[in-house]
Amino acid sequence: MTNKEKVLNYIRDKLKNISDSDVLKSRNFGITAEDLSETLGISRANISHILNKLVRDKLLVKLVSRPVYYLTREKAEELIGESIGESISLNDFIALIKKANRKSSTDIFENLIGYNGSLKKQVEQAKAAILYPPYGLHTLIIGPPGSGKSYLAELMYEFGKQIGKYSNFETLNCADYYNNPQLLMSYLFGHVKGAFTGADSDNIGLVEKANNGILFLDEVHRLPPEGQEMLFYLIDKGIYHRLGDAMIRKAKLMIILATTENPESSLLKTFLRRIPIVIKMPAWNDRPFEEKIEIIKELLKKEAKQLAKKFIISPEIITIMANCDFNGNVGELKSTIQLLCAKAFLRNYNTTDSDGELKIDITLLPENMKIKMYEENTKNKKYYEDPLIILPDGKEKLLEKYDLYDFIIEKYKILEQQGFDKNDINERIELYIDSLYKHIINKFKSPNVKEIEKLVDKEIIDFSAEVKDFAERKLNIKLNDNFLYAFSFHLEALIKRIKNGQPITNLRLNEIRNKYINEFKISEEIVKMIRDKFKINVSTEESGFITLFLVSGMRDINEKKSVAIMVLMHGDGVAKNIANVVNKLLNITKVAYFDMPLDMNVDDALIKIMNISKEIHEGKGILYLVDMGSLKNIPDSIEKFTGIRTRVIDNVSTPIVLEAARKAYFLDEDLDEIYNSICNRTFSNENKKRCIVTICSTGEGTADKLKNYIESNYELENLAIYSLSFFDITERTEKYYNIIRENDVLCVIGALDPEINGIPYVPTDKIIKDKNYLATNFGIKLKHNFLVENEYKEIKETLEEFLTYINPSKVIEAYKLFIKDIEKYNIALKREKKIKLGIHMGCVVERLFTNNFIKHHAKNEVINKNNGLYQILKNALTVFNTMFNININDDEICFIIDIINYDELYV
Repeated sequence: MTNKEKVLNYIRDKLKNISDSDVLKSRNFGITAEDLSETLGISRANISHILNKLVRDKLLVKLVSRPVYYLTREKAEELIGESIGESISLNDFIALIKKANRKSSTDIFENLIGYNGSLKKQVEQAKAAILYPPYGLHTLIIGPPGSGKSYLAELMYEFGKQIGKYSNFETLNCADYYNNPQLLMSYLFGHVKGAFTGADSDNIGLVEKANNGILFLDEVHRLPPEGQEMLFYLIDKGIYHRLGDAMIRKAKLMIILATTENPESSLLKTFLRRIPIVIKMPAWNDRPFEEKIEIIKELLKKEAKQLAKKFIISPEIITIMANCDFNGNVGELKSTIQLLCAKAFLRNYNTTDSDGELKIDITLLPENMKIKMYEENTKNKKYYEDPLIILPDGKEKLLEKYDLYDFIIEKYKILEQQGFDKNDINERIELYIDSLYKHIINKFKSPNVKEIEKLVDKEIIDFSAEVKDFAERKLNIKLNDNFLYAFSFHLEALIKRIKNGQPITNLRLNEIRNKYINEFKISEEIVKMIRDKFKINVSTEESGFITLFLVSGMRDINEKKSVAIMVLMHGDGVAKNIANVVNKLLNITKVAYFDMPLDMNVDDALIKIMNISKEIHEGKGILYLVDMGSLKNIPDSIEKFTGIRTRVIDNVSTPIVLEAARKAYFLDEDLDEIYNSICNRTFSNENKKRCIVTICSTGEGTADKLKNYIESNYELENLAIYSLSFFDITERTEKYYNIIRENDVLCVIGALDPEINGIPYVPTDKIIKDKNYLATNFGIKLKHNFLVENEYKEIKETLEEFLTYINPSKVIEAYKLFIKDIEKYNIALKREKKIKLGIHMGCVVERLFTNNFIKHHAKNEVINKNNGLYQILKNALTVFNTMFNININDDEICFIIDIINYDELYV
């Protein structure tokens, strides 16, 4: 008997009686190479060779773990009930056994997101109601609008149909006939000819149509008392009669009712006690975060299929929607998603690439949702991390960004555009590969092949396991288990790229070959393995990419983490220069930067800075060092959207960045320590008086006029304005040095840029065209007369985007009179609140003008607590009632009181 036969027979005999329960109980099963070597007296090297040959011959299966286990293929496939590849991880093998032990599920309720979570009890109630003999138990479903009551009723019918119990499903929304009870009763029970005026023939009702099935009555609180009474007899005795007919008819059916109201107050008690099952559906705000994510994805998939477009959705927008309060529940969420998709479609339609993918990001959000997110506390907030990609067929694809080639090409272009030289680009590309690798590691901390198999072919995963074992053996190293998944994504992208004829270029091939000699040699062998396995022509350049993957995989992913440092500045290249100087002085590449062009939209800047932040974040927070203005607020927004802890220090200079980087990367101080020490260090600068310098290119005439303009229109407490000639600055006169030395210069304003290092330049036309420019970027407030004018202008511009039927100018006209009226009673609103309330009032007018009414959840309580304010507002709001021929009701007044009292926006 050959050694190969001995090994195979021993494994067969040893494992012939092993059962699935043995596996699930112990997890310590199968035969190892060490067991065989000791038992059969064959050297370990020979045993390993024989085992690998038996695996290749498809006689054994390798269970990847530490140590590696082997068992016969027939036993492995017997245990899991399906065919299997050459190797599989032990964890995934156990998962397949568990799956085989479970009955194949055909449960229709699995289509309901939350069926095994927040809706588990509701599903159990629904099943019990359907299964109860003979026709099921009549059921009442309670829940707010848009919470899924109708969908649950449909699933109950599908479940009953699946088990062969029901054949019909008839539905009626009682609210559709609320103003015509007779027509409602006729539609429900039918009528005979002559039963009422217009009844020209006999007509069967829904009850009769629903015989041997389910009758679903939505908004049942709209059913009049006489209708409820007629249902008594149907429920109690299974009989009814048509309108105008004394003939008794029979029906065998189950009745499902749904309401948004409190049934105790909206339904007859005699009717209510005949309904044995009451199912309460949770509101959107009560659903778990994970379920909200799944609901959002499903709605986006439907829109992708509807538009036949590929969607790329930023993680921030999913985070916002999942954390946002939707009073209209899933129904309101659906409308919001449709609005976002419509905006993305329109934006794409107006470009040259109108057939391309639709990008959905936070710039498309309605302004009121953005405001709410900025104001929300992040303490209990959860975050969605990955960009979501949905294909035109509605299928989800999470990991397209893990195509290393596209990743590198994209990063290379960005870094070239930002002016980095080739050496800097090469260093950063390697860091980016580390970042990508670690992102995959973090995403799959608990390896689960089945999860990855949804995205990557199983053959690729199995081959990647062989590559991992090969590299570990040859290099005598230990790669993290998650290397398997990171490499699998990479390999899939490689194969796809080659089959599509896309070139693979590695600009750093020689440098990588020289820097990582051993790893490169092994990578060349891995390239040969890929060629043989997948019968594709892989270029030598791929060896360089695989080398980088091996190097990243060898690095300890739990290496020491640091606070990340990022410089944010207005202008072109200012932040880059500071970051480069600090990186060179400290011999590091870690200080990140972003230069914000003066004409860039703040939302666009936020998205770009947020993307960089997620790449550089190591888990200990980010310290942002900024120059001024709108950039000071961006870190707070990033913390709200991503959960990354942030701190911000303004009026940045090179020495401050140098000190921050030294403390973060060499002294290993935490975020608060660095922040506090630098703030204390720079405190002495606060004793300097702040100033603005105005300049003139020919003398001081224009500079003096600019100085007078600023002094006339802005609040300048503790702020001086100095005028200088261009000559003073270029020649560095004593006057210039005195101003610079004794003052904290916020900015220089003039027609020409004097290029003073570290001091922002503002063109004259900026402050003339945009009177808020100095307020927004330097915190210099406009005087009251300017503010009042701009308040109403801002309200009007916002309403022009929101309103469809109402003229914003008329709203402003009424709002001014309203504000004037309430100010008589010493009700003075701050600027931000006045703008919010103005926007809200425009939406109120349009809502009431189109008969779209909403209810306040605590109307009586709010009126009782704020009766004086309620009376003032009620009287002041008559100007809107008169001008627009509407009636602002108590519910709307309560929302206005909320805004005034709590500064929350309800639109």
